[in-house]
Parts: sequence; structure tokens; C-alpha cells
Amino acid sequence: MKKILIVGAYGCGNKGDDAILEGFKNTLGKTYEIISTEGKYGKLKEIMGETHSTISCRMNEGININVLINLISFFPRYYKVLKNVEFVIIGGGSLLHDITKYNLPFFRLLQFLAKVRKKSVIYAGVGAGPLQTKAGRKTARKFLNKSKKVFVRDPIDYRLLKEIGVNNAVLSADMAFCVRNSNESSATILTKYGLTKKEYIVVTACHWFKSDNFWNMDKMDFSDDRNKLISAINKLIIKFGKKVVFLPTVMHDYKLGQLLKEEINIDDFLVIEHNYNCKEMSYVVENSFFLFGTRMHSMIFAIRSGVPFVSTIYDNKVRNLLKRVDMLEYSIDFNEINTFQFESVIDHMLDNYDDISNMLIQKAHELNEIVVRDMNNIIEMMSENK
Repeated sequence: MKKILIVGAYGCGNKGDDAILEGFKNTLGKTYEIISTEGKYGKLKEIMGETHSTISCRMNEGININVLINLISFFPRYYKVLKNVEFVIIGGGSLLHDITKYNLPFFRLLQFLAKVRKKSVIYAGVGAGPLQTKAGRKTARKFLNKSKKVFVRDPIDYRLLKEIGVNNAVLSADMAFCVRNSNESSATILTKYGLTKKEYIVVTACHWFKSDNFWNMDKMDFSDDRNKLISAINKLIIKFGKKVVFLPTVMHDYKLGQLLKEEINIDDFLVIEHNYNCKEMSYVVENSFFLFGTRMHSMIFAIRSGVPFVSTIYDNKVRNLLKRVDMLEYSIDFNEINTFQFESVIDHMLDNYDDISNMLIQKAHELNEIVVRDMNNIIEMMSENK
């Protein structure tokens, strides 16, 4: 079987990114043997199979000595693997931005090395932006136009790339919409925590609460934000009369869950350990009654399974997703979760529970079809090039 290389933030402690890789497996895995990058937290064999090959690449960790050493060794290994693959996919996730000075040059270098090996590069399921500087926009335009295609997951990001002159951009959707419903092998996670299908609520949150805080989180005090979240969780426990499960979809969020548990020390509030895989994550969300979510991929799994949700918007990518699935009216500013507005949005959701569930399943079907179409286009496009 022919091989392809997929570069992304896989095995880096974010179950959502790992779900993106699973989406690639489900759409391209029958045609190509997939090799992928893998971060320090691994676990990719649990979703990709024991024979899955990887290259160590510690993305999304910022820059420190250990990461630099890893990246220095990554590029020679990447170049070596290029010899034996048909083409390279970079994606998905929030990759194309100039928040840091090293981000765009990293992908530009990957693309250059692939060109030296005479291999095409395709960007798939990616988010674009922010591109705040003239240099960032110029750099992105220059190297993206030299790629084969750029399949963008959000309409707003698609418009941004068109505005800066990226001519080969195509509006697609997140690869996680191509993850299949989890099978019963993932059900052991419910048994472990004593959970019954539809008899619990899931909460996801970001350890730094807003994406803009990421770069300064070590210097910030989030105690007020945690207190607001604690108040919201207590309201959910009382209102629904069900267990509330905190699901750390990103490894760092487990620290937040532990802090919450210290304050909500009751049996009706559980924190899932972070050492599970994305299939188990999806199973927990799919079988819940309701999601109060911050993390985008927890919402995607709720959408796929018709689980109604209320969200807080910690990043523009979440707002973009909500607009696309007509769920923006069921979002709330984080600063309002201690107000009457929070309960009002919850009540509105409950009044329309069945209609929301049916709508979400239909939206998921539509977005799944878009991604499948685009992945089939990749297969056809690359076959024609041979």
C-alpha cells in the first residue's frame, strides 16, 4: 500500500487533535498507509493500530530546550521519510497563524523540504488566523499558493485566506466530523466511573479560560474564573439532578479539574483522569445527556451524536463552529455564567431539546459529507498526478 505522511499536533496531549488524525484514518486509511508525527504524550497506536508508524515531533509546546532538541532531530527524520511517501498532508487544527514568529516558518520549511523531494503538500482541515502582520500575511500567501490545495475548516478562515490572496483555498470542515461513533470497547470508561448513559452531564473547560491567555498563563491568576465555573457547575448539579463529569480533553485541563474537585467535593461531581484516548473521549460525550462545553472538539462530538449543548466561547474557532451549526444562540459569555442569563439559556435549550438534537445530527451529516468529498478529491487528484 502506498504511504502518506500527515503532520499535525498529534499525541501532544490534546484529544481533539488526536480525533483529527482518526478522521484522516477513516477517510484516507483504506487507500494509503498513514505515517504521522507524534508528540511526547503518544497513545496514537490506540486509535491508529499497533502497526502505525510515527515521527517524534513536539508541536504545540512552545519553545524550550527539550523541544528545540526534538525539532533539530525531527527535520532530518522528516526528510528521510519523505523519500518513501506519495505526498504530505499538513493538518488539521489551528495551524496557520502568526501569533508566534516561528509558526509560519516551520510549515514553510516543511513544504520546502517536501519540494526538494518532489513531493506535493496539501493542507487539510486547517484553521487560518490570526494573521496579524503584513509579513505573516505575505509569508502565508507565498507558501500556501505553492501547495497543492488548502482545505480550510471555517468559512471565516476561508475568507481570510482569499482576502490575502491564497488562490487554492477550499472551504471544508473539521476532520473530526469523520470520526465514527465509538464502539462498545470504549464503554469501560463509563463503567470505571460508575456512569449510566444519558444520566450524566459533561463539562469541558480550558485551563487558561481564553485562548489569548495561553502565552501568559503562568503569570495570571484565574481564581475568579474558577469561582465562576464552580458556581455554574453547582447550578447544573441542582438543576438537572444528574452527575456532572469534568472531561479534560486537553491534558493541561486536568489541573483545572483537580482544583475544581477540591471545591466541589461531592459524589455528584467527577473528574475523568487525563490518560484516556480520543475514542474514549467521544464515548463519554456521545452518551451524555447534555454538554456544557468550552473545548471545540467536545462540541463536535456532541454535534455528531445529537447531544444538545450550551457553550462558552474561548476562541474564535468556537464561534465559527457555532455559527455553522446554528448554535450561536446557545452560547454565553463566560462572565455571564453567574447571572440569570446562564439559567435562561439552559432553559431555552431544554425547551427545544429534541429539536436541537435532530438538527445537530443533520448538521453533522452535512459536514461529514463535505469532508468525505474533499478527502475523495485528494485521492483522485493525487492519483491523476501519477
